[in-house]
Amino acid sequence: INLGLLNISIKKILLNVDYILFHNIKLINVLKKFNKIKPLFFFFHTDKYKHIKKFRYIEHIFTVNTKTRNIVNTYFNSNKAKYLPNCINTDTMEVKNLVSSKRKKLVVGAMGRLIEKKGFDFLINVFKNLSNVDLIIGGAGPIKGHLIKLSENFSNIKLIGWVKDKDKFFSNIDVFCSSSTNEPFGLVILEAMGRGIPVISTNCKGPSDIIKNYHNGILVNVNNIAELRY
Repeated sequence: INLGLLNISIKKILLNVDYILFHNIKLINVLKKFNKIKPLFFFFHTDKYKHIKKFRYIEHIFTVNTKTRNIVNTYFNSNKAKYLPNCINTDTMEVKNLVSSKRKKLVVGAMGRLIEKKGFDFLINVFKNLSNVDLIIGGAGPIKGHLIKLSENFSNIKLIGWVKDKDKFFSNIDVFCSSSTNEPFGLVILEAMGRGIPVISTNCKGPSDIIKNYHNGILVNVNNIAELRY
């Protein structure tokens, strides 16, 4: 799609709707032409603050965490941003019976795109000194080679690549850990919780909204190896 152009049929559709909802900020250059006649709603789920100045064309912003909502509203001195967290369907999820586990070692799982902000290098460094606990990391991404090299010679740390079967992944772990340095939401935290898996997470934007510390999970400070190890 050429974002700089809208064909006649699309223009007709947009002129006959009550409002326009979108989640790709690149579309704003086209859609801002409609902001005088149709309310624009934007779902802001990436937390890329460099885009905030473009929100002046948008009537309502939906954010997935409260910190970002507050930042947007402070920037515009308004209430245009509303908190609308992500959600999941738990009806098909099998709740794990943790008492029935026969594993000899505790197994901690982590999953996500293998990029720097997910903090997997920090997590690996924690488990290098926890030989009595296994760590399984699921996911693919540009720093996979770096993480493999970082964890080599540590038999308790395994990178298993892209996870196709999440039910199988969660059935093989006892605790889920989110180690992100910056996390707008953290959908995988909900996926673990929905299966009855205890969750530990770094205390950043999204997780701090989801987890009430020592009530439905545990929050630890970002990059604090000693705290997570404890």
